[in-house]
Amino acid sequence: MESFKQYLTESTEAEYKIAVDSGNIYTKIYIREPWGTMILNGQKTIETDRNRFPSRLIGVPLYVQNEHKMIGGVITISGSKKYNTPEEFDEDFELHKVPKKSLFHITKRGRTSGWMIDTVKRFDTPIKGAPFRSQYRLQDANI
Repeated sequence: MESFKQYLTESTEAEYKIAVDSGNIYTKIYIREPWGTMILNGQKTIETDRNRFPSRLIGVPLYVQNEHKMIGGVITISGSKKYNTPEEFDEDFELHKVPKKSLFHITKRGRTSGWMIDTVKRFDTPIKGAPFRSQYRLQDANI
């Protein structure tokens, strides 16, 4: 995995765009705005979801695509943690940025996990991605 991390940080934006154009990529993740941009800018380091992050995708590059089908960069996720209480969830507010009134807060969502963002590579210019084929927010290959 260390060699892949090195590839992720040393690859150029042009190399990622070639991978997108050729369909030779791994997986993409759907993240709504403004959270996707916050992740790519380093302002948000935990993404939240009802489910644990799939262990098979830990360390795998994820192209970050928003609701406008724009891919803003690539991230890796190092693992996930389960939040058991609203207090525990709120203690990590500075990391996940989900306010108490949000539909994505643990009090409204119920079961909640935090996905730890490991590496981030933001594109200077977002690129157009294909629509997601399902409602699941992680999608394999051929974006």
